Amino acid sequence: MSDERYDFVVLGATGFTGQFVVDEVARVADQEKLKFAVAGRSMEKLQKVLTESSQRTGKELEETPIIIADVKNYPHIFTFGVFKQGGPSKKQMETGTFSITVVGKGWKEKLPDADTEHDTAPDTQMIVRVSGPEAGYVATPIVMVQCACTLLKEISQDKFRGGVYTTAMLFRETNLIERLIKNNIKFEVVKEQFPL
Repeated sequence: MSDERYDFVVLGATGFTGQFVVDEVARVADQEKLKFAVAGRSMEKLQKVLTESSQRTGKELEETPIIIADVKNYPHIFTFGVFKQGGPSKKQMETGTFSITVVGKGWKEKLPDADTEHDTAPDTQMIVRVSGPEAGYVATPIVMVQCACTLLKEISQDKFRGGVYTTAMLFRETNLIERLIKNNIKFEVVKEQFPL
């Protein structure tokens, strides 16, 4: 087995969603200085994915490393048998969008010390909307790749001192939101109301 190390290995690159992940990684690899490989069961199919991704993205992917990995003995881990094989049509992906509206209550003033707590009821309410392209096959690869790039590029090892980290804790003080905005994921404050 090779000792070669990669920033990303796209396992299941020949699958319906995997092809979109390959496109997204290829699109950002040069700018992020990422070394990546694709993985799956069939050399022929993986080569075809790289050729087609090259055509879609305009990136030279012929030299992209290919790893043969057969997970056929463990399909329940990856699919749970829930998803249909074909996925949505190309038109559905091109025209589909998502929008999530979140309502939160909190305090207008930030406490100077993270170990202290407010002694009053929340005084602010904010309604925020997150939206973007089709959620399953377009937005998910964008978000996944940008989160991975943020982990690789902006979060140092000294931040990890053991334990479990929430996404809010892990990605605070990073440029993840700016990265997502640059990649067609929109964040907008619909309404901010204070006092309550």
